[in-house]
Amino acid sequence: MRIIRKIITELEEPYAIKVFNCLEGKRIFVANLIDKCIMFNPEGNNIKAVWENNGGTMVLWPLNDKPDFLAVQGFFKGFNAYNACIVRAVRKHDGSFDTKRFMDLPFIHRFCVVSVKDAIFLIAATLCENKDFKEDWSKPGIVSICQLPHDFSQRCELKPLIKNITKNHGMFVGKHNKKDVVLITGEEGVYEIYLPDDPNSEWKYERILDNEVSDISVFDIDEDGQDELITIEKFHGNSMKIYKYISGNYKLVYEFPISLGHVIWSGNIFGKPSIILGYREANSALVMLRKKPGKEYNMDITYIDENVDPTNIDVLQEDDVFRIFCSSGARGRVMLYELRENYNEIS
Repeated sequence: MRIIRKIITELEEPYAIKVFNCLEGKRIFVANLIDKCIMFNPEGNNIKAVWENNGGTMVLWPLNDKPDFLAVQGFFKGFNAYNACIVRAVRKHDGSFDTKRFMDLPFIHRFCVVSVKDAIFLIAATLCENKDFKEDWSKPGIVSICQLPHDFSQRCELKPLIKNITKNHGMFVGKHNKKDVVLITGEEGVYEIYLPDDPNSEWKYERILDNEVSDISVFDIDEDGQDELITIEKFHGNSMKIYKYISGNYKLVYEFPISLGHVIWSGNIFGKPSIILGYREANSALVMLRKKPGKEYNMDITYIDENVDPTNIDVLQEDDVFRIFCSSGARGRVMLYELRENYNEIS
């Protein structure tokens, strides 16, 4: 495999990053914690401003494959997020974006938008309810849900679903054993929210892991037809762990040491189950792990890059190129890593 590294742009404290479908095709959006959001094409060119003078962006989320999207603003370093909110960015005819405040939501840290038949729902997770000082965790976070109006002409009233999640940090949106789910993580463990079959049906959830988890991903790493849980533990923790469902419970089958874990992704890379892991201290690396053949959980480990401070990533696979887009926080860079199959060099 060949890995090509490219610095797309210098950007102070980049954080949120997401691949969107736009009128021009796939575009990558990156927002920083200071004041900016930019977009560029999959090759890392044609950089354009989306907004300026609005910082604290934790999340960027598309709306039903439209160029419109929702984003967090006002969540600043040091958990300074009492005035955080969700904004809506609407693409105008001239290609620019009009950004308007949609919902005030103190300490909103993660959210997603999911579809249930013709209805769309916002699932919002707050890091905490409030803080008296930076390390105050005495007021736990909440996960809330509301149905979004299709034209955004009406207010959206959030209804609490899961209360009292301390250090409510990670969110995974996707399939878990072929079911559409949203996973939420915190000090109390991992909660699995099941999407209902009908918009008017009750939303249900259960706790599936009781370890303190910071971030999570889900994939069938050993290709036995059943998904594994891949976690970062504890809060911004020092370990990546894989759990396999055995005899009615999730059992730890693999552990990899890290320092200040912040990125976890899993999926197929050139048809092979893979994990992309990023951590922000020690050698501050972006790593790819793939299970070796056999029953034991031994991994082939590839260091995609080191001393990069990976904050968040998103990925895009097209033909024989797998692209990883990475916000490199303390380095002040947006990075592109192109993985090409059937090469044995790193450049």
